[in-house]
Amino acid sequence: MASRRGQAEHVFLYILTIVVIGLIVLFGYKAIASLLEIGGTAQKVRFQKDFQNAVAQGRSYGRITTHTFAVGEEYTKLCMIDENAIDRAGSLAGSNVQNPLIVDSVESGTPENAFLVKEDGTIEPYTVEPLEVTYGGLCVPVVSGKARIRFEGKGDRVQISPAPELSP
Repeated sequence: MASRRGQAEHVFLYILTIVVIGLIVLFGYKAIASLLEIGGTAQKVRFQKDFQNAVAQGRSYGRITTHTFAVGEEYTKLCMIDENAIDRAGSLAGSNVQNPLIVDSVESGTPENAFLVKEDGTIEPYTVEPLEVTYGGLCVPVVSGKARIRFEGKGDRVQISPAPELSP
């Protein structure tokens, strides 16, 4: 009789051990997922701050610089719009921006003029002032989570144009 009782206690301990290990794995996974999400948010905030700082510093007349921005692996393009490129009909007719969400956003009169585009086509808009964008609208590719842009100071604003692309 004592051996059956001992066997029952071992089964109970095995089940309890499996439950405890399962809970540790579950909570560990949730904690890691939460940290990754916070890291992604921090990277977006850092990009927005770095981009705004590059525009502010690049206004000096005649200053030409090239910046590489870490934007994140989930993005495929960084698009910028010159608010002066919108024609009287409210459209971006001459620009090379093809994303319909960006075009709709700009044509509806929102103040956002910089957009990160994800692989599925969704966008994350930002407002960066004052920009003058070559061709009225410009999308630069994001390669390995980084976008490269050329800045030329015009005194009161910065003209943005494509920079040599990054190699993967």
